[in-house]
Amino acid sequence: MPRKIGFVVVSSSGHEDGYSPKELMIHAPTVNGWRSDRYCPYPQEVILQMAERCRIRKLQLLAHQYLIPSMIEFYVADRTPSPQGLTSLSEHFRRLGYVSLSDNEKTGFRARELKSVHVDAVGTYLRLAFHRNYDNRYNPYSQVALVAINILGDPVDPNESSIIPTKEQLIEQYLNTNQSPLDSSYSGKHESASPLDDLAFDMYQDPEVAHIIRLLDKQKQEMVRLERYDVAKQLKQAIADLQKVGEHLGRYEVEKRSAIEREDYDTAKERKEQMEAYRLRVYQQLQLHSLLEEGQLEFLADVSPDDPEVMPPLRSTLGCHRFASMCASGPLSARAARLIQTLQPS
Repeated sequence: MPRKIGFVVVSSSGHEDGYSPKELMIHAPTVNGWRSDRYCPYPQEVILQMAERCRIRKLQLLAHQYLIPSMIEFYVADRTPSPQGLTSLSEHFRRLGYVSLSDNEKTGFRARELKSVHVDAVGTYLRLAFHRNYDNRYNPYSQVALVAINILGDPVDPNESSIIPTKEQLIEQYLNTNQSPLDSSYSGKHESASPLDDLAFDMYQDPEVAHIIRLLDKQKQEMVRLERYDVAKQLKQAIADLQKVGEHLGRYEVEKRSAIEREDYDTAKERKEQMEAYRLRVYQQLQLHSLLEEGQLEFLADVSPDDPEVMPPLRSTLGCHRFASMCASGPLSARAARLIQTLQPS
């Protein structure tokens, strides 16, 4: 099964301050992503080095809502850099193809397009070439940007050769630009990856909750292997509930960051307290249900089921380590305590 492949950014044409290409190495609701310099020449390039040599099966790109390149080209290389470094490496890139992006006028430049590209190529380096931007009133400096990129693939033997796509595959995969946002750009027959490795999962989930979901998913797989299906069913439901909670917390974090940028500190404080109260409530439920093995969350304090601030068991069963210190440090504010009684997953 293809899985998420880690990577580091090794080179780029440049970037605007605060929008380094290294932002692409982080997947979370509040990441800035990469943004080109103002009035930059085209094409702009970003080169990624994958954590291991792999057969790339799928690329996922989350575009900016208005700093949109008209086209992105993909190149792959499978060579260890020589003493000449990336200058020598660039000679060994081969072109895989390209995708065209929507100009986003239909959404009023509010939505971000998630583009999926199915490929079949072996390599260690990936180069993205961004062509000139679409013109719109929100992009006065003719910039392009990329919010996130995700690589899905399979590790391969160092001696396995790469596969060059046929002309027909390139036409099918890269020249079809009529797909809607959030739809795959190619209906290939590759084995599906885990939903937890999908870019949309990390970009809309609270990072801590996403970590817990992955721990629970590993336990679920182990329970299936041991044929403990009742426990596997419970874990499956917990994961489904956690995903709703993670999205809820992710929205709170985005709203808090937005309020800080506007210098609306009352709203920022309110969102922070809402997040703390909601997170504490569901983390306590995880302890009550004991779905995670001891030590996985590194709790610093025990929470008794008789504690008056612990809510009755919910269908959601959640947890993480951040609020261990909060539990140990004493009671929450009165406002936070009241919020615990009222917040529900949305």
